[in-house]
Formats: sequence, C-alpha cells, structure tokens
Amino acid sequence: MTGTEEPPLYAGFVTRAIALTIDVVIIDAVSLTVTAVIGLVLSAILPGNQSFDLPTALVAAATWLVFVAGYLVAFWVLMGATPGMRLMRIRVTAADGSRIGLGRGLRRLLGMVVAAIPLGAGFLLTLVDDRRQGLQDRLAGTFVVYASEPVLIEVAPPPTQLASARPSTSS
Repeated sequence: MTGTEEPPLYAGFVTRAIALTIDVVIIDAVSLTVTAVIGLVLSAILPGNQSFDLPTALVAAATWLVFVAGYLVAFWVLMGATPGMRLMRIRVTAADGSRIGLGRGLRRLLGMVVAAIPLGAGFLLTLVDDRRQGLQDRLAGTFVVYASEPVLIEVAPPPTQLASARPSTSS
C-alpha cells in the first residue's frame, strides 16, 4: 500500500447482518421452490400415499446444508461477495485485498458454524474489533470491506442534467 491510499472501510455488524438476511431469503426461496417441484414430480411418478419419514427428513436437511455451504463458499471464492453482500455493497477479502481462495472460504464457513454455536456470540466480535472481524473472519484471515465498484442499480440523472445534455434544435 502506498502512502496515498486510504485504509479500507470495514463493514459493521448491521450491514453484514442485513446482507446475510438477504442471502437467507434467497437460499430459502430457492430451496422451497426446488423442494416443491421435486415433491410434485414424485407425486406424479409414484402412485399412492407418500409419507414424509425420518430418513427423508434427514436427506432433505443434509441437502439443504450442502446447498447453503456451496452457495456461500462459491460466491465468496468466485465473486468475492454473495448476492446479499453485493446489494449492501460489501465484499470479503484476504488481508492484501485480494479475493479469498477455496481453503480460506471453507475456513470462513467453518468459522460461521463455530460463531453461531454460542447463540451467535462469535458474530458479535464485529462490534468490538477495530477491523470489524467476527470469529469466522479471524479463523479464516478475512475482512469484510465496503466495495468500491458501483451500485447494481444505476440512478437516472436529475431532469436538469438531462435537459442540458440534449442537443439544441435551434439553427
């Protein structure tokens, strides 16, 4: 880092919580849709009454956990941010500001599980840490910072700028 660059602005607890909530809504909407489609297909293929027993519930729960893990790690590693993080204009980085690799992404996921075990207390570290690192970030060596790229939705310029940008029709 040169002397002219400013240090990154670390994302705080509320911004990160909103991003995670958005991701949970996306994950659950996709899971519910896929589950409903599979249920409809199976009910059309298999005649008679079908029951939802313990083995079926365990397979469904395991599948959901694998989907959640894949969603989070894939977006962190490939894009640097989940859709919820992008909407909140934050991203996860390594200490040097680069994208995280698969190993770091998996450690961060494991850290999220560990942070959630004591009733989410591991996430509260972001409230007292100078660099806003939660337990998952400390375990993986990651930081969540505000992104410098533009917002996903562009806002139209004010009408006064539009009028001045139009070519004049006088001759």
